[in-house]
Amino acid sequence: MFHVNRQLQVLIAIGRTFIFVMLASAAVSSQSASQSPVKGEIIPSVVCADNREQSYALYLPSNYTPEKPWPILFALDPGAHGKTPVEHFKDAAEQYGWIVVGSNQSRNGAREHTTEAVNAMWRDVHQRFSIDDRRVYFAGLSGGARAAVAVALSCDCAAGVIGAGAGFPIGVAPSAAVHFAYFGLAGIDDFNFPEVKTLEEALAKAGVNHELKVFAGRHEWPPADAATEAIEWMELQAMRNGPRARDEKLIALLWEKRMAEAHKFEAAGQFYDAYQVYDAAAKAFKSLRDVAAAERQVVSLAAKAEVKTAQRNEAREIKKQRDLESQIYHLLQTQDGGASLSDEEAPSRSTASGMPDPRGNANSDVGDLDNDLKRSAKGELRTIFSDLHKAASAASDSSERRVARRVTSGLYINFIERGINLLETQKRYAAAARSFELATEVSPERAGGFYYLAVAYASNSDRKKSLAALKTAVEKGLTDIELIKTTPAFESLRKEPAYQELIKKAAPGQ
Repeated sequence: MFHVNRQLQVLIAIGRTFIFVMLASAAVSSQSASQSPVKGEIIPSVVCADNREQSYALYLPSNYTPEKPWPILFALDPGAHGKTPVEHFKDAAEQYGWIVVGSNQSRNGAREHTTEAVNAMWRDVHQRFSIDDRRVYFAGLSGGARAAVAVALSCDCAAGVIGAGAGFPIGVAPSAAVHFAYFGLAGIDDFNFPEVKTLEEALAKAGVNHELKVFAGRHEWPPADAATEAIEWMELQAMRNGPRARDEKLIALLWEKRMAEAHKFEAAGQFYDAYQVYDAAAKAFKSLRDVAAAERQVVSLAAKAEVKTAQRNEAREIKKQRDLESQIYHLLQTQDGGASLSDEEAPSRSTASGMPDPRGNANSDVGDLDNDLKRSAKGELRTIFSDLHKAASAASDSSERRVARRVTSGLYINFIERGINLLETQKRYAAAARSFELATEVSPERAGGFYYLAVAYASNSDRKKSLAALKTAVEKGLTDIELIKTTPAFESLRKEPAYQELIKKAAPGQ
């Protein structure tokens, strides 16, 4: 019997809609598709039979057969790139016999799109394939991770969730009502590293069966080896809880794999990494085999000075990141005269009486002080951004590089997402340009910030600045000629010689 978790009142639309669809599709035959599925290769787009506006990327294991039910992973990418997560989970899906589907429509910032996408995929895969409904899993990156948790919390359909680069939905905390296993992942340079790392305490307190894995990377889908580890962990939980029969050979193989990893870290003197592997293995394999040896190593390594120092350093990195972010946003607010980043610049400010605000008077002492504060904030921001960019570009890993990469990537994505909202939804082009300008200041090496800046300038009828920003975007590596040619905002630039020259530069030989 499906039910809606009361904790999810803020996400009730997803839950109710999804549950009704599941009930309606329960009686649908899994073999109603007219075409034979392609196995052993990624299909970028499978159009849903009863909703032609929805599609998903698909991977079917090469040994797939409709004669038995198969586990399935529904993946939600924050940018609606369904093929991306399927690529990351493909190897594990082939090895362990999972079907993987990735929505091409679900994206950040549009809850109704996620609801429709999950519903459409659910119906379609149950019509086409033989699905083991005891082993349905959801995965997501960033906002997709939150959406995956939201769907899983809203039904009795999920055996597990694999969340990368984010935790639970905002305002929703782990509780005893969580009825699925949870495997969280974060890149060591991910700006959401603190959120994912500190989620562990809440999961443990709530009694949620979980594991957290840190990989070398930023805010991104986990690499294939980490994705495989997540699938393997879910396999262990399925054996522990019943949906999958015990496989002693696989249990032994996976145990040896974890122990070999831990021994390798110990031999290299990476005791904190070894400690984490032993601890995770002891919990993952408990009740499946004897884990006493791993538990002893956890106790032994926990007492080492190197492990305690690493734990303190990790906590300091998290604090430093949060302090830096707070400082930067305070300076941005000061620089903008107390306005939020999304506020349009007003031509003048007035007091409640209707008289001009003295801060708008260049001859006022208060106005001079205000302008001095703005200039000081702007100069300090430039220094901070420059220092962060330098630290983030360092060749080797360090505490300083980790913090710098987390802060810069977090700011960049925040400015880009805020700018897109101002540009596309609110049509506030000057404010959007300001947000994109900040994105290019914090991450001047990325072409995307300059592309969006060019769009905002063009939308605001500033062709000169738009062409300059577009030129920089091309110089930074933007070579998607079709994107440039089909961007509506660039229509006013098409006849400009500078624009035509950029097109040639972006696509030489075409």
